[in-house]
Amino acid sequence: MSKFTTVSNGELVTNNGIPPPVNWTNSYEDMGGDMFWGDGEQLEDEVRGRGIEGDIRPHYGMAPYTGEALYLFEVGSGQFFFFNAIDGSLLRIGGHSDLKSIVDILDDPDQGLPALDIEEV
Repeated sequence: MSKFTTVSNGELVTNNGIPPPVNWTNSYEDMGGDMFWGDGEQLEDEVRGRGIEGDIRPHYGMAPYTGEALYLFEVGSGQFFFFNAIDGSLLRIGGHSDLKSIVDILDDPDQGLPALDIEEV
């Protein structure tokens, strides 16, 4: 269990105080759990392999019913990334240093993911 999780309504969820955007989940198990987010596991290998240091804090993953394998997480304080587990791409989100502004864009039907400034790492 990650230090960035809590139990809510009997389910282990990410602990950031902001509800997930539409079609995203904060269920830690639906996001891969410790096998994906744990120390020395897949996401840490991907992040460290690109020279990025700091605590990795999971926030959300695309809901299982979407068929997508995209995850939103933070490294350190204020560096936000998407990881696509299908193609292994890691994308840094620029121009935003707080989770709420990113969630607001993802939730806006006139903006969404394409409205974010992202670059591959």
